[in-house]
Amino acid sequence: MSNKISQNVTLLKTEGDCILWLKIDSCLFSFDNDLFLCLSYNIPTCSSREALIQCSIYDLLCENVLQFKDVYENRCTFLIAGDINSRVGKLKDYVENENLSVLNILPDDYILDENLVTNGTMIIGLRF
Repeated sequence: MSNKISQNVTLLKTEGDCILWLKIDSCLFSFDNDLFLCLSYNIPTCSSREALIQCSIYDLLCENVLQFKDVYENRCTFLIAGDINSRVGKLKDYVENENLSVLNILPDDYILDENLVTNGTMIIGLRF
């Protein structure tokens, strides 16, 4: 990693082996706010590891976001990425009325997954 990048990226917090937070300084991309990048793995329902879960990953994410907003006085932008294991079925998993150009990059033979799981409902319901 180049010095410019490493000087502007900070490991903020980890939550077990499921959440890792990085703070990317706004100067790196000329953003108005620092970018808080969350790399997350949500243990799927019915996994053998499910019994090890002590707190919902969604509760942890919300707590972390609220903590960072408080510490950094709301001068932060959040990006949550990773393997969320949250099938959303037909729920809208995007921000409506965005003024972004949308490209249809799915292949013609793509089969839409219409299954909905509890984790899907929870991820769609996250509000910060």
